[in-house]
Amino acid sequence: MATTLPQGTLTDGMSLLVLTAMAEAEDSLGHLSLGRIPPLNEHLKNSIGDDVFKLCGDSEWQPRCIVMTKQLFIISHPGSTQVSDQIPLFEIKSCARLAGQAQIEGYSIAFVIDTVDEGYNGGRQYVFAVENEEQLQSWTQAIKKQAAICFKQHRNLSIFEESQERARKILRTKTWQSTFSILIVGNFVVNICQTSAAPFSNQTYGQQNVVLFHTFDWAFTLLFSVELAMNLFGNWITPFFESNWNLFDFAIVTVSIVCVGYPSGPTWILLLRTLRLFRIIRLFRKLRVLRTIITAILASLPIVFNAFVLLWLVAMIYAVVGQNLFSFRSPKYFGQFDMALYTVFGLFTVGGWLEVAHAVKDPAYGPGDVDPNVALYFVSLVLICVWILVQVVSALLVDSFTQACRHEERRALVDDEEQRMRKRGFTKVPFPSIRLLV
Repeated sequence: MATTLPQGTLTDGMSLLVLTAMAEAEDSLGHLSLGRIPPLNEHLKNSIGDDVFKLCGDSEWQPRCIVMTKQLFIISHPGSTQVSDQIPLFEIKSCARLAGQAQIEGYSIAFVIDTVDEGYNGGRQYVFAVENEEQLQSWTQAIKKQAAICFKQHRNLSIFEESQERARKILRTKTWQSTFSILIVGNFVVNICQTSAAPFSNQTYGQQNVVLFHTFDWAFTLLFSVELAMNLFGNWITPFFESNWNLFDFAIVTVSIVCVGYPSGPTWILLLRTLRLFRIIRLFRKLRVLRTIITAILASLPIVFNAFVLLWLVAMIYAVVGQNLFSFRSPKYFGQFDMALYTVFGLFTVGGWLEVAHAVKDPAYGPGDVDPNVALYFVSLVLICVWILVQVVSALLVDSFTQACRHEERRALVDDEEQRMRKRGFTKVPFPSIRLLV
């Protein structure tokens, strides 16, 4: 149950100028001084006439005087003109109401200020209690508004950089994301319908469909080209090409432009037109769960590459041995090296291996007899390749996939933090090196 805040030292009408005469006694109180509090004409907001308490430690509340100027959030002790602590406004990460722990001591109306980790205050958290909800809303809104202004001024962006920020902001809006997600699905459906209608292109209604689908191709290509151009401008130029998803978008849009320019052409044009179907993969970028899975799989592939190489080498060894032993008995399976290698890879599935074993069996052995060479070859292949190497590859893939998923989760936390700051008016994390931790 909330209790009434005790009366503070500052009372209505008390002015900081009246306290000037007490400056000489400041040192005897042991307060850490960072200079004098700026004059009243530099204050955007102050706590004169209000009771404000700061949380010191886990549960101790002490009265404080707080002042906000254009650049600083200043903290001082009551009855003092000296600054005991200060926060550069552009380093304030968030300012919001504090719930839970503040109510334990009866201070139910409190707000918390979070600072950036690499700033002047080293990521410290400041908690202040005020008298009523009106003061809480007034302070939090004023701090957030001025912090956004200071952050923008601190960055000192040029007109070109401001335009880039606006482009990135548009690209991040839910309306833009939802619109292009619908367009991606629509383009996928149109491509499927276009492929289905291809056999009838020589018929009368088929000719009309060709014109219709060509119009759709132009429209979708134009829209996706505009999106790509905005993305390229907003992330000019190195940040754009550092993203694999952006490279994928660039490749697909380029292919689409080529296909629109050559609606009918040689076989390679048909192949490029087929590649446009992969645009649906872009949905993985917009859906976090699917994006995490795909990114984790791609990140785990280099780790299991060595195991794949080992498996491939062992398969080639068995292909060479099988060709030497069984090529004259069964040219269908082991007549040439490529056929033998294809057969060995088929045996990895442990499907139809009895049929292959009977085909390469020495005719000297009867229906109920076992060819020891065949038995040794196939049993060792199954034991070494299928039961050991394939399982090793699977284990490495699962382990690396799990680690990659954890890494993506940490990146998602950073993305959430960036999104939260953008909603408060910030355009990017003040210290992007935080991404080095993920």
